Amino acid sequence: MEHERAYFLASQVLDGSITAEDRAELQRWMDSDPSRATLIEDLKLLLGHVDAKVNAPKPDTDAAWASLFSEISEEPETPVLPLRQPKSGTGFLRYGVAAAIALLLMTAAFFIFRGNHPADAITFATGPKEHKVVELPDGSRVHLNAGSKLVAAAGFGDKDRKVTLEGEAYFDVASDPAKPFEVTVGTTTTTVLGTEFNLRSYRAQDAVRLSVVEGKVRFAEPGSGQEGIFLANESGTFNPSTRQIDKVQDAANETAAWREGVLSFNDEAMVDAVSRLNSFYDIEIRLGTGLENTRLTARFDSKDEAVMLDILATTFSAKVRREGKVAWLEK
Repeated sequence: MEHERAYFLASQVLDGSITAEDRAELQRWMDSDPSRATLIEDLKLLLGHVDAKVNAPKPDTDAAWASLFSEISEEPETPVLPLRQPKSGTGFLRYGVAAAIALLLMTAAFFIFRGNHPADAITFATGPKEHKVVELPDGSRVHLNAGSKLVAAAGFGDKDRKVTLEGEAYFDVASDPAKPFEVTVGTTTTTVLGTEFNLRSYRAQDAVRLSVVEGKVRFAEPGSGQEGIFLANESGTFNPSTRQIDKVQDAANETAAWREGVLSFNDEAMVDAVSRLNSFYDIEIRLGTGLENTRLTARFDSKDEAVMLDILATTFSAKVRREGKVAWLEK
């Protein structure tokens, strides 16, 4: 449904003239993207405000114009043109006010839709210790791990389905053979039609780690010739230093166990593991001399950071030194 159509139906909701069929159409449009429900409510409030101004017996049109414009526009540089009250003729006055406000509404609709319509990029993010499940306009569901950000590109679902990930996420992709689902992480692109998989890379220097739970995906670094096809229960990594994609022995379901509060590591570089641990526990682990090149194989099912640090200390025969949220792991 086009912007103008949604605007028109919202105005009919306000004046009570909308038909059952049109109401159902508007509801389906709002249900396909959670942000649209708020958008329509904002628009209805704006229309209600305008209606009150139009029906006022002696409207102060200059004040109404300035007030409404300040509510809908965040660009103070835009000139505000006053509407002068005619010397006589209440009918003409009402028509003039209505026409001016109608023009104002078109400007308002532009500003509102510009920021909320799915033609714009949509960003989802999580803070430390926070997990979030989001549903994209195409019906795909994404579980975001702590300290992660997912951006659905402008026009998502119209011509293609492209997202960018920083951090870690588990994807349950809705099947659409005509529009492959693409996830960009760093310099890599994972392409699927409909499947479930986990992707992770918290920093630019971290390896990108893929674990496929169901279906088949193409994991590649476009332009370098590096790519691989991964099936269910297969995992792979892209090393940004060597620019190589390798298959690794990894239990895909175990990799995605963070959704149930479990962190699992299988021969993972400690410098990469620290990024996940920091976000999951909202802590800052720093590695002392001799631990930078170590690798971690462990499973953490406790949300107690003290227990986690004790396991690390025992694993590497190290000591833990705390300074607020900073935890030094030292030999």
